Amino acid sequence: MRKCSLSEMAGISWWKGENKSMKNRTLKRLLALLLAVSLAVPMTGCTVKGKQVFFSTGSGLMDVFRIGSLQCPESEVKTYIANYRNIFGSIDGKSLWSMNLNTDRLSENIKKGVLERLTLIYSLNLYAKDTGMELDDTDKERAASAAAKYYKSLSKADKEYIGASEKDFAEMYERLILANRVYSGMIGEIEEAISEDEARVVRVQAIFVSDQKKAKKVAKALQKGKGFMELVSKFSERDAAELDISRKNSSPDLWKAAFGMEEGTLSDAIEADGGYYFLRVISKYDIELSDENRERMTEERKKAELDKIAQEQNKKSYSELNKLLWNKMEVPEDKAIKTNKFFSIIKKIMKQ
Repeated sequence: MRKCSLSEMAGISWWKGENKSMKNRTLKRLLALLLAVSLAVPMTGCTVKGKQVFFSTGSGLMDVFRIGSLQCPESEVKTYIANYRNIFGSIDGKSLWSMNLNTDRLSENIKKGVLERLTLIYSLNLYAKDTGMELDDTDKERAASAAAKYYKSLSKADKEYIGASEKDFAEMYERLILANRVYSGMIGEIEEAISEDEARVVRVQAIFVSDQKKAKKVAKALQKGKGFMELVSKFSERDAAELDISRKNSSPDLWKAAFGMEEGTLSDAIEADGGYYFLRVISKYDIELSDENRERMTEERKKAELDKIAQEQNKKSYSELNKLLWNKMEVPEDKAIKTNKFFSIIKKIMKQ
């Protein structure tokens, strides 16, 4: 068994639910990965962040991976594989396995998606354990209720493939709920930390010139009442006539000037980016662009926070992938295995 760090084992991502748009995005991702991605890793030691990583026999024979003190059983991985196969394995009701595709690569990438999701769930559970965070009785009851409904939904073929009991499913749901609690709390703090001014985007028309002589000509023309867009065409050295200005993507002198302007007003020459800007404000707070900017900032900070958690865990212990067992696991092609409700059941219960 090869011993690897968490950050090497899992790409950081998070899926809160399997809605239609997410299904489409994920399916596109899986299909794109058919061209390039492989889970093959060398059967030798390696160095991760300056630490030598070796083979280990620490995990149980029927555990697929271990992160710190937590071990993921084969039945949990099979639960996710079967559901992923049936959720993402069809387009408009037609199975991808019946199409002219390289199903070996498709299977590999379904497995990759499962490993990414489960390693993140387990890493967040370990983080919860380290910080003393636990589920309350209500969440445990929800997990038990979801497990009962999910177990009842399984066919004989589903049960034979997965090999899990109702109690096992309850434990899987508890891990999923706890990971979501950690994640949601983290995201809430990140969103609250992003102020309206920090996310704000000002939409402007802009003239940019690279030397002071040209800047003086533009200033003089504006004083005479020349049309702004006319001067954009005549003087501006950049192709785009409009510019989105925010704290993140603009130099301090530029965004400070833009943030202090009212709609329809013109600026004096603003020295920034190796030249001079003249601005005319179209929207002092573009709602759509500002919302999009907030979402981007949130995603970036989420990833940074998750990476930080992974790095902190790497300092404490390595994670292990049971490669022998993992490589033997396959995405089932048996049409009798139809389970696809693992995520939708808990999502519905959590909304009640």
